[in-house]
Amino acid sequence: DHLGTDIASGPLWVEYILFLQKTGAALLFGGSAPGNEESARLVAIRRAFQRAVTIPTHSLETLWRDYDKFENSVNRQLAKQILNDLQGQYATSRTIYRELKKKWEGVKGKVLAAPPTNKVKDYQQQKLWSRLVAFEKSNPLKLEADSLLARVELVYSQCLLCLRHYPEVWYEYATWHAENDRQQQASEVFKEACKALPTCTILFFAAADFEAAHDHIEEAKAIYEDLLLRAEGLELHTQGQIWIQYMRFLRRTEGPSHSRKLFLRARKSEGCTHHIYSTSALLEWQSGRDMEVAKKIFELGLKSFLKETDYVLEYANFLISQGDISNARTLYERALTVVQGSDAKIIWNEYLKFEYHCGDLGSTLALEKRRKEAMVELEEAESSTPKDAQFSIGLLLLRYNINNMLPCSRPTLRHLQTVGVDEAFYDLPNFTRALDDGSGNSRRDSVAAPSGANHRETSSRKQGSRGGDSSSSLPPAIAAIINKLPLRRQLTGPLPTAQDVDSMILAITNLDFQALKAAQQDSRRSAINYSNGSGGRKRGAPSEQSMPPKHDVYRMRQRQRTKK
Repeated sequence: DHLGTDIASGPLWVEYILFLQKTGAALLFGGSAPGNEESARLVAIRRAFQRAVTIPTHSLETLWRDYDKFENSVNRQLAKQILNDLQGQYATSRTIYRELKKKWEGVKGKVLAAPPTNKVKDYQQQKLWSRLVAFEKSNPLKLEADSLLARVELVYSQCLLCLRHYPEVWYEYATWHAENDRQQQASEVFKEACKALPTCTILFFAAADFEAAHDHIEEAKAIYEDLLLRAEGLELHTQGQIWIQYMRFLRRTEGPSHSRKLFLRARKSEGCTHHIYSTSALLEWQSGRDMEVAKKIFELGLKSFLKETDYVLEYANFLISQGDISNARTLYERALTVVQGSDAKIIWNEYLKFEYHCGDLGSTLALEKRRKEAMVELEEAESSTPKDAQFSIGLLLLRYNINNMLPCSRPTLRHLQTVGVDEAFYDLPNFTRALDDGSGNSRRDSVAAPSGANHRETSSRKQGSRGGDSSSSLPPAIAAIINKLPLRRQLTGPLPTAQDVDSMILAITNLDFQALKAAQQDSRRSAINYSNGSGGRKRGAPSEQSMPPKHDVYRMRQRQRTKK
């Protein structure tokens, strides 16, 4: 019932049938009516055979031949009718077996489970398992609900033996149970997933949401509390994420009072980040429309996180959205007194953009002058060597950059980035490319984005995620290629899928470039020989119809065999 549907379960069926045939009938079916033990054993053997020959296994044809012999040995007159009735199901199983065998090709079902790496073979295995599971879900055997669930559950269990450290497989398995109204099994899968991947917090969050969706509030709270107990070993931003999700959960399920109590607990924890304060404040405003409480929480967070650029900007955006312009201006001024380095550049730029939108011309020009003087002091403090003078046109890019729209044409922005205007990189795409020095060679001059050029990328780097120019750590040749690629917004039409890219790379890697180059050289020689002579081809020279094609596959294969 559990393993008999596997493609490799043929020997198991053979052993089971032999067990029924060799063991004494009285021992196996002693509970039957006296004298009917042998008849009961024949019925059990027939049922086992009939079930085995309708399951696509490697031993399908062997089992069918054995069944044929069995029925003919019992009663030749009934054997033909019984076998004819079962012939259709057997033919279907044999057809499905061929397809299923192809799906299993390449699947390594006997390897030990290991965390995923950056090796291509790991992701190839994940893709093969996904295709196999999808094939079983499509119900090619047209089974009833219970039989289909058993087959899919078995292949998921086999998959997780090898891909135990892949969270997406666990989540798909639990979701499949839930979609088929198997809530208890889904809950058990989530529990197993959390045990297998104790540092994967998204599985814990999904498990808690699943329990809450079925009104199991206490079970969901237990998941969050269990996660908090092991939070000390996690990264700081992950700990903050746990508190935030727990606060949101309590506000949805038990109301604002419980969420506020949890916020007080979070403040005292070692994993308290500025995100906890900003989230709590925004929850107060979004759920209860209590602006005073939200501002008090923001101000409370400023005592510890005034130097955090993201927190200051979050608070400033909140004040601006509420029309509290004076307090937003005061917040920027307070932040400039403590923030230094690249973070100070971000605050200055955001402050200036704020004045462009909310201030008058006089206050804007005065702030531009202050910013220019502050930038000079920052440059002197950061570097002992004098830098090139900055162009004032960069202020125009800040002034006319609305919702990250290009304030000028792409060629103009590329030019300003190439000559090193810092503001040309701020919240704008990087269009820089190699410069031609006139000798046919390319070089780069002052085209790298300055530190703090994009406050979103700077924030993501602080949190340990990928941000900024991803090609900076690549080899020069690959980085040059990536910089020449067009931006996503410049492309039209559908993008190729990952499978299309993999197929193209596989086709290129399988090419024999040496043989291809030799074939091209041969075609050039033939063309030269053909063109030599006075007015036409020489006597004995090959005619145009007899000349070999440009890419002669036959000749290429012959050369490969000769080399071997």
